[in-house]
Amino acid sequence: MKIEKYDNKYIIYLNKDYKKINIKDKINIENDFRELFLNLRKNYNIKLVGYYNIYIYENKYYGLVIEIENEDLEYYDYFDDELDMKITILENQTFIYEILNDSKEILSKYNIIKNKDKLYVKLDNDISNIEMGILLENSKIIYKDAVDIIKGAKKIEIR
Repeated sequence: MKIEKYDNKYIIYLNKDYKKINIKDKINIENDFRELFLNLRKNYNIKLVGYYNIYIYENKYYGLVIEIENEDLEYYDYFDDELDMKITILENQTFIYEILNDSKEILSKYNIIKNKDKLYVKLDNDISNIEMGILLENSKIIYKDAVDIIKGAKKIEIR
């Protein structure tokens, strides 16, 4: 699990082996999030209180990217431990990986696309946990704008 914090938003990256949130089970998803929030509080000292919009981006090769954005509602006061949420699930999303350095291991092993001056990996099949770890060390996950980037990209061969 990797966590990034911005002003009023957390982005949580859960690879497919870690993902303890079953997005197919709509009934128990709130319980899954309760466990996630307890984990965040216990292990990362992140206490979520108030109303949150939660967006879950699911990708079959990576796992889940979860955006947790605090909605500042002026008309509603929450007690110290109250949390309310609206969950939006976006299944089967396309993720690409923006290459951050010129790693020969990455450039020669995967499908590489180029958009403007940036290189991206587009996975077309599953890779091992070790390969995913190496890819993540050398790239940044693009999960929101991936389809638009792919549309304007060209496939390139680097061997």
